[in-house]
Amino acid sequence: MLSVSTAATSDYAVQTHSAAAAGLAAAMLAACFGSVSGGHANPAVTCALALAQAISPLRAALYICAQCGGAIAGAALVLGVLVRNGVPIGGINFRADRRGFSFS
Repeated sequence: MLSVSTAATSDYAVQTHSAAAAGLAAAMLAACFGSVSGGHANPAVTCALALAQAISPLRAALYICAQCGGAIAGAALVLGVLVRNGVPIGGINFRADRRGFSFS
């Protein structure tokens, strides 16, 4: 059984545990869903599979378009939720009204 805790005493240990948790989560997702979806986690993986001739260039281009479109849609959704709740993003106060977005 593996457990990752953030109750460490130094920043180095916290960063190591956080990196290990993220890496293990990515490996577990790839192991669980790789056989179903082919493991196309991001465009870099898709490009590597295309260069290794594991998938056709057309299929790679379609995967990359879908991945980038999903990333843009997800970012827009998060921005919309944060703007609606008045959360400052990166030190910039975004505001949304019927005319569009504004920031200060």
